[in-house]
Amino acid sequence: MKDKILIYGAYGYTGLLILEECIKQQLPVIIGGRNENKLKEISQKYSLEYRAFTLDNIDEIAINLDNIRVVIHAAGPFQYTAQNMVLACIKTGTHYIDITGEIDVFEWIATQDYEAKNKNIMLLPGGGYDVVPSDCLASYLKSFLPDATHLSLAFYTSGRPSHGTMLTAIESMGKGGQIRKDGILQSVPPAYK
Repeated sequence: MKDKILIYGAYGYTGLLILEECIKQQLPVIIGGRNENKLKEISQKYSLEYRAFTLDNIDEIAINLDNIRVVIHAAGPFQYTAQNMVLACIKTGTHYIDITGEIDVFEWIATQDYEAKNKNIMLLPGGGYDVVPSDCLASYLKSFLPDATHLSLAFYTSGRPSHGTMLTAIESMGKGGQIRKDGILQSVPPAYK
């Protein structure tokens, strides 16, 4: 029976935050990732099952998704890690959530929509702080201000970005960004507006 949640990258900064919340909610969690030593340490601390595996081989990933209902993928940069995990999730009929903010990953996952629907699974990139939650906040605010035409959100944090976030930011720094204008993605230069 597929009844477990696998947090892949559970020993990273964000993965640990997700794990701690799942434990508070008493959800049936298994931790996963590439580094077996880190997994063992967390496994012993929380008395959890762990699965150590890389994302190099879709069949190996699929074996590790046995009895997994949902993967929460927290090991970036996702341009390197998402594709094989998504394909393994499709192969095994496992729901997929990640914490990426990388637009190229969103776009690639969108190309897998047909296959996901055929397997009756959800593929949800951007379930982390900077995309889906902020979009939900914007939608919520719009319900109170239906005539508003613009929304500016500002965030303050006293911490520093996680290792994965910094690596992704550094790697994509010179690429510029993208905006959606009239429903179409358009490339924009770095520091646009």
